[in-house]
Amino acid sequence: EGQGQDGSETLEYDFDVDEKAHRSVYTEFGLIGRGTTVIPIRARKARTEPSTYEEEQEELVAKVAWPHAVRVGEDVFINKVRTGLERNGKTKMLQHIVDMKAALTKDAEAMDLPRHAMGSCPKAQDLRVCRILILKRYRPLDTIGSQAEFHQVFVQVVRGMLLTVLDQ
Repeated sequence: EGQGQDGSETLEYDFDVDEKAHRSVYTEFGLIGRGTTVIPIRARKARTEPSTYEEEQEELVAKVAWPHAVRVGEDVFINKVRTGLERNGKTKMLQHIVDMKAALTKDAEAMDLPRHAMGSCPKAQDLRVCRILILKRYRPLDTIGSQAEFHQVFVQVVRGMLLTVLDQ
């Protein structure tokens, strides 16, 4: 359950691992232990009557990470960049900026994790939260066919981010 990007409505979806996806679960452990995992998923709008997952045709992934609680969420940056590009009429650049469908952040208390129940919570600077982003599946950069196409994507992403920063 989450809000639409403009905050106007509450959206409810059911998610499940997409076993038929042509991508596998990917985990990037990183240097500071965030343990980011990207999982192919399928979605359907939650309803009282049964429905199939085939209703939502977009290929989606769930990105699950455990960053420090004090870090600004990736969803904030995605929203700022996409909103800035739309406001400035740069909609062509949006194809290179990830399309976020939903975002959720929960701490250890909200998730009722054993660590919290046992009272062994880390100090404030070491607190982590679980951030889950539901994103439209994107094409990994290493599949770009040419140096020229990579250059075009890279330049448009950087320009999009700069336009957003300068627009504020």
